[in-house]
Amino acid sequence: MIKRFFYSFAFLVTLMSMEVNARAAGPWSLDTEVLFLQLNTSIGTRDNNVFGYDPAPRYTLSYTTANNVGLRFKHFSYDRIGVDPGVSRIRLDMYNADLELFKKLNFSNSTSLDISGGIRYNDSEVSFPTVFEPNDFNGIGLILGMKGMTRVFTGGDIYARGAFAMLVGDGRHDSNALSAVRPANDIGRTHTEIAIGYQHSLEYDRITLIPHAGFEFQNLSGYQIDVVDEHPEGDFMLSGFSIGLTGKF
Repeated sequence: MIKRFFYSFAFLVTLMSMEVNARAAGPWSLDTEVLFLQLNTSIGTRDNNVFGYDPAPRYTLSYTTANNVGLRFKHFSYDRIGVDPGVSRIRLDMYNADLELFKKLNFSNSTSLDISGGIRYNDSEVSFPTVFEPNDFNGIGLILGMKGMTRVFTGGDIYARGAFAMLVGDGRHDSNALSAVRPANDIGRTHTEIAIGYQHSLEYDRITLIPHAGFEFQNLSGYQIDVVDEHPEGDFMLSGFSIGLTGKF
């Protein structure tokens, strides 16, 4: 039900943006990013090259009103497998779907702050064959974020962004050997995201293109679950760099 809502909303907004763009330039933006992220775990890996900087897509569709209040939908997915001699096969397959309200505050002609709040849905599958824990999770929760920008020269801005999400959901075992172990219900997980980078605005007749690049760090807390007392333990860390293009129309 939740996933259908997110995808239906994204489809509806996409159709609306196409219609508005056909008539006149409107306050829409579509951002397409590729993140090259390396996966690390809090239990460590014996070989630092188990995971490379693998690509992961992220899409953001936004609508901003005349008073700088807006709504956006964001989708991020990551699916990678690595084999490590110390902990055997590791896999993280997940996606996030965010729906946020935001407000842009302009402090001057060169400095602005975007503050946001909304909901995040997370669906993930974690595999550690040598560690017995629930490896499926789906949950929903609140996400808060901020993005600050400052102009460094004509058309060019440095940005810094942070976000924090607190999720509640259920974990489940997939293995037949663990079928007798009850699922971990109502467990909590947190996501922390920090990014910094540079963007440059290129204005044309009815559209503005903004290429951007930067560095990003994500911490996913509680993605290993103890089957004895079911509490979350252990983190995943994703770190690397991103490149993208935003179109405003």
